[in-house]
Amino acid sequence: MRREAQRGASLAFSIVQGNDAVCRVAMPVLVKDAQAGLPKASAERMTSLPPFGANHTLARHLKVMDWLKAELVGDVAALFKAVALGSQDALTDALSSILLTTYVLGRRLGVPFEQLEQHAALRARELAQSGHELERSYGDLSALDQHLGAHNA
Repeated sequence: MRREAQRGASLAFSIVQGNDAVCRVAMPVLVKDAQAGLPKASAERMTSLPPFGANHTLARHLKVMDWLKAELVGDVAALFKAVALGSQDALTDALSSILLTTYVLGRRLGVPFEQLEQHAALRARELAQSGHELERSYGDLSALDQHLGAHNA
């Protein structure tokens, strides 16, 4: 891996195989960690990522990340198809696939499942209190906050 250039608010890295750049990675720069040369937030986040062993290289990790993002797009496409079909089973399957892919993608990005659920509950509560349209019309956000709160209790 080689550091290419610092541009504005991100560092660009290339993973090089032979003379060809295999892929590029951009990382946000917040506060530089003088010793490691990495953004402090990224360095902290990387400590929570699963370790890269012989079978878990950075390139493989990036490939899995791209695969998960593609899965998420496919899951959303399946949701749109399910809505068009009007099938409750297809809707449930597509929505649960979106949830599962989101959880795993978050974990791969260093966000523990519990933290994701707690933040979702907090976000639902904030939106409900701010008078979001879904809350005013249907009470969906407070119901979600209550569900997530009971689930995490």
